[in-house]
Amino acid sequence: MEKTFYYYNCFITHNDDITNIHLSEMLDDIIVRDPAQRLKNVKQGYICLMNMKDPNTNNNDSNDRKLVFGKFRDNKPFLSTVGTDRIDEIDDDVVEITSVFYRRNSRLLIVEYNHHGARPNALQNYLSSFLPNNEDDNWAVYLEPIESNLGFQDIQNSNDIKRVDFRIDLTSRTRNLYLEDSNESVIGDVLSNTIETHNSFGANVAYVGFGNGRKKKDVIDPVQLVNLLRGLDLDGDIFESVKVKYTSPMTGSVEEVDVKDVGVLKIIRDVEGSGWENITDFLEIEFYQEGRVGENTYNEYTYEPDELPELIINHIDQHPN
Repeated sequence: MEKTFYYYNCFITHNDDITNIHLSEMLDDIIVRDPAQRLKNVKQGYICLMNMKDPNTNNNDSNDRKLVFGKFRDNKPFLSTVGTDRIDEIDDDVVEITSVFYRRNSRLLIVEYNHHGARPNALQNYLSSFLPNNEDDNWAVYLEPIESNLGFQDIQNSNDIKRVDFRIDLTSRTRNLYLEDSNESVIGDVLSNTIETHNSFGANVAYVGFGNGRKKKDVIDPVQLVNLLRGLDLDGDIFESVKVKYTSPMTGSVEEVDVKDVGVLKIIRDVEGSGWENITDFLEIEFYQEGRVGENTYNEYTYEPDELPELIINHIDQHPN
């Protein structure tokens, strides 16, 4: 099965300073708690660190961690059987999993992409919720994208934007299109009308595409396009993907970039099996045998000595239906 993985440096910050504390210290403290104590209700929903592979089972470095996070769905699907008209509700909660490989010595997270699962911002909020957040004692977990060469700047420098395609998730919890309410655009109006139209007949996904006209003067302006895209709430759930197809000045080839994760280093690989252990085993092998991508980017940062504070542990008995 083809899967996409994104690369991040991961830091624990204290009053906006990056500390020398490794995320593994925090993970080791969380995973020994009861499941109800690992469950947190953050902006993106209910998330839990579901499991972590015992470090001594890793083949390459006992400091590495293999993790799986679960995000509980608000809108549950139904059960049926092909060839029948059976529609059964699911009584249990439905969880979407996100598999993660953590390399401690590089402060590196390789995160599986799952649109309905816990994406990087959700993981960041989830882990930060275990830390004190007071005016004079502000702790947080921060995921810094490891940059790719392809991104907004490359798109803006292109003289040949071919297409822009929006895939909109109509089941998302929030419907905000823009980062700020004052933002507006013609494309935004088209997207809003599309959402209303699709909702009227119960669709779950909407597709909207824009391309160049037949006349040479009818072309997409790259600067205006980038300004428009920067104003959208690309971290929100409403946009499942926003893909720009263009001729890249950087590579000289036609590229397709999903600007929801613009500038973030990613790989796309075929992975056998869908279990989190298979996926994290694959990521470990990928890292150690395929050039150790992202190994040294942590050296670009300065670290302040500090100690991990006492974690904030709550107790949530169950995810409310």
